[in-house]
Amino acid sequence: MAVDKAGKQYCISNLVSMVVTILSEDYNTACDIVLGKFVQSRTYALLCDTETGLWTQGPDYIISIYKKELGIR
Repeated sequence: MAVDKAGKQYCISNLVSMVVTILSEDYNTACDIVLGKFVQSRTYALLCDTETGLWTQGPDYIISIYKKELGIR
């Protein structure tokens, strides 16, 4: 079953929320600060590009890509 554009956007929004919440808790940083940094990242751009398929992955995988982008292990 194919997912329409609205369904993909819903998944992306939920993933962004989960990623930001997890990172905020992990680094004891306010969600708005984490969100501001995340939306400026290449990882966020890849997540929003539905052609990459990143929107089909879980938040832990997306966080691992983001951490690699930032040089965090």
